[in-house]
Amino acid sequence: MRNRIISLVFAFTALIAGGALTYHYPIAQPFPIIGFILFASFFYIRPWVWPILLPCILPVAGLAPWTGWITFEELDLLVLATVAGGYFKRALSSEKWITKQQSKVFVVLAGFFALSLLISMFRGFEDAGGFIFGLYQGYNGPMNSLRIAKSFFLALLLVPLMRQLNSQDETRFARYLGAGFAAGLGLVSLSTIWERLAFTDLLNFSSDYRSTGLFWEMHVGGAALDGWLVLAFPFAIWALRSVKKITQAVPLLVLVGVASYASLTTFSRGVYLALGVSLALLAWLLNRRENLRNADRGDSVWTPMKWGGALLVIGVLAALVFPGSGYRGLLALIGVLIIGFSIPSAIQKIKRSKMIVVGVAGGVLGLALVGAISFVPKGAYVLYALLFAISLIALHWPGREQTDTGSLIGLGGFFSLAIAAVNVSIFWGGEEAATGMVLAMIIVLALVMWGAFSSKPIWPNDIRWQGTMLTISLAASVVVAVFSGGSYMGDRFSTSSQDADGRLEHWKRTVFMLQSPLDFVFGKGLGRFPANYYFLIPNSAVPGTYSISHEDNNGFLTLTGGGHPISFGDLMRVSQRLSFFGTGAV
Repeated sequence: MRNRIISLVFAFTALIAGGALTYHYPIAQPFPIIGFILFASFFYIRPWVWPILLPCILPVAGLAPWTGWITFEELDLLVLATVAGGYFKRALSSEKWITKQQSKVFVVLAGFFALSLLISMFRGFEDAGGFIFGLYQGYNGPMNSLRIAKSFFLALLLVPLMRQLNSQDETRFARYLGAGFAAGLGLVSLSTIWERLAFTDLLNFSSDYRSTGLFWEMHVGGAALDGWLVLAFPFAIWALRSVKKITQAVPLLVLVGVASYASLTTFSRGVYLALGVSLALLAWLLNRRENLRNADRGDSVWTPMKWGGALLVIGVLAALVFPGSGYRGLLALIGVLIIGFSIPSAIQKIKRSKMIVVGVAGGVLGLALVGAISFVPKGAYVLYALLFAISLIALHWPGREQTDTGSLIGLGGFFSLAIAAVNVSIFWGGEEAATGMVLAMIIVLALVMWGAFSSKPIWPNDIRWQGTMLTISLAASVVVAVFSGGSYMGDRFSTSSQDADGRLEHWKRTVFMLQSPLDFVFGKGLGRFPANYYFLIPNSAVPGTYSISHEDNNGFLTLTGGGHPISFGDLMRVSQRLSFFGTGAV
């Protein structure tokens, strides 16, 4: 009974808080109020939806450029709707919710951290001159302390709901939450592609433009996008390693590809390092589990040494192809690798003499097709795409194992595709580009034939292994392209030492802000760094700021320009969307 009452209190509190915020939501009324009620009702009826929806929508939910709100945002409203619906479900359902006893260590640590945040938040209010509520305060107002503190408490409210679902079906909950993070990774990666299409170019790695996605917080810098990519990327790898069919693997491969692109276009050394460490650890854990299974089945066991060798080979292949053939050549190389990974297992029961005949025939046919299609506009690309599709279908068509036809077509198509890949490089980069692609194709053909003629499989016949290897191929290719195709990333690495000195000086000045013993123990207060930093730094480095003031019931915006040298990217800008009644223009 006590738990039901507590759940009702949390539910009503979330409902009232969310209702009040949506009532004051500055745009599109009354839809925010209606949407909040519908979401709360939906999560009451379907509590299994929010583990997918929340992480999916998190990186794209901020509409601060439209609303002007920075203290509260749309994700807060969605979390409050989740809490309202979820806790009403706990309180009113006749079903007895059974969860495992909460870890005492978690309760103690969460309690101490919550207390620490509350102390810091109230110290922030005090440092700002007292608490004053306002929906349009900036970074110097007391509401900035609440803005930073609220995220932890909103997440804490979700913990009982997470434990409740996890206790009902642990596997389902993990799958849903992982799918939500993977979907969120895909959305934010697509937003970076949209962003770069608008402001630079997809393949421009020389301009000093770094992706921000739809994270509005990054209008003052920061690493919101970086943190999300590092957090969510392993979920995409987990999803890829969990599939068992080629139809499931293809969209996940696309996801990994666009996420790799988004990560690289942050041009963040921290992201590169963090992803390298986290993905290496994840690969080791997954590979260890997979090796145990393969050993039981008698399949090839891949050690970290083999994975490292594979990464080195793929990096060499990309380095051979990219300088002359560009991105089209890299795509052609990856397509050949996709087909090549499936060849050894597909032809293992076919006689060697027949394999040799089919391979030679495929090469001759490829040469003939290249000559025949040379007069067709963009014929090199058309031929390559056609041969890739035929080979892929032949190797993975349902029921292929019953006859040798599909395997033989796939083998012949593989040799033809290698010839077509060389043709793509010549079509794009001229005859000078052919050398690198030819060497790359010789290496790939040698590895595939080694696997085909080996008495024991040198790599597992498993769609998850192939997906992992293709992920490595994509990542290695994009890394080679970023460092070879533009100077910006190389320049950032060359100035690492200088940047470290600047950060060290910045941290020293930050320590000087702490004046009293209480400052050293509890800090100046949440969200008070911008206001305190303003009075510490030299006049030439003073950042710009803004405030919304009122006089005679009229609101107006005050802008203060920065004292630092102004370039085009350093200008302080404020945008406002105006509706002109009668014209429909915005």
